Amino acid sequence: MHALASAPLILLHAVAVLGLAPGKPSRRMLLATVSGYISQQSIGPAPGVPLASAMVNPSAVRGNGGAVSSWGESWSSTCAWSSNPPPLSSVASLPCWLEGRWRVQSNVQDVTFPLGRNFINDAVPGVRMASVLMLPNVGNTPAFDLTFSRDKNGAVQVDQSERVQALLEAFWPDARVVSVEQAAEAGRTRLWYDSPSRRGERKQQSVDLRECSDEGELVAGGRYFEQQVYQQDNIEQGVRGFYTVLNTFERDGERGVKWSQRVAAFLQPTDSRYMDAMGRPVAFYDYTFKMSPLGGQVSACDTTAS
Repeated sequence: MHALASAPLILLHAVAVLGLAPGKPSRRMLLATVSGYISQQSIGPAPGVPLASAMVNPSAVRGNGGAVSSWGESWSSTCAWSSNPPPLSSVASLPCWLEGRWRVQSNVQDVTFPLGRNFINDAVPGVRMASVLMLPNVGNTPAFDLTFSRDKNGAVQVDQSERVQALLEAFWPDARVVSVEQAAEAGRTRLWYDSPSRRGERKQQSVDLRECSDEGELVAGGRYFEQQVYQQDNIEQGVRGFYTVLNTFERDGERGVKWSQRVAAFLQPTDSRYMDAMGRPVAFYDYTFKMSPLGGQVSACDTTAS
């Protein structure tokens, strides 16, 4: 049975286990009572049925994104609003032709709310400044620099500390990064920044970003597709967000790279319309990035290799 189709059965089971009073409990009462139960159980396939692949079809980077969901995935039970995910077990190795330092020019393609604006609230990732560290100010289109280098195992990776600092300061020019720390747990980044508050005074705040899943693969046409799942805490604001980042990279001419990105934002069980969303994204933020090499670099890898 598909995860979405099993949602009513999960609710009935939760009602029985939690011992709700007989009769017809109100919708608000039901949501308040079972949201914690659902987050712990993680809606997914029935016992004995293999979990769906964590990778969505690369076409989900654009279009209606019907394949993107936060329910029934291999990471759904460990990347939950009520608990922190374990250290990241593996990361995608990016194509060798991304190695080097790049000037990146951003361009917003679209911002859509696939379930309607009545699913959007102040806690949805992307609504508040810096609530999506990968797109700290949705709608802005700055230029910034990124570095991709090889790790100790020879895999090409982005410099995560440089990336989060570059993105925050480029997308939100009034913000200044105070410190960035790669925690001992793999996939966890902690960032402290100084920025104007709603009252006008400057205030130091912090973000605890945890990557729940990072997978990638070469797809048709020599493109590389990457899917990342994040849990983000904006500590001082007391807000936890959950979102998926879908990226495709493809070579553009002899030296350039075209990068397409979609950030899919989800509701949390504490949101009143969480069950109505049924694990589907409530917001899509679609960007393209034009990457140009800095310093006259030329890829040292075979153009037919990854």
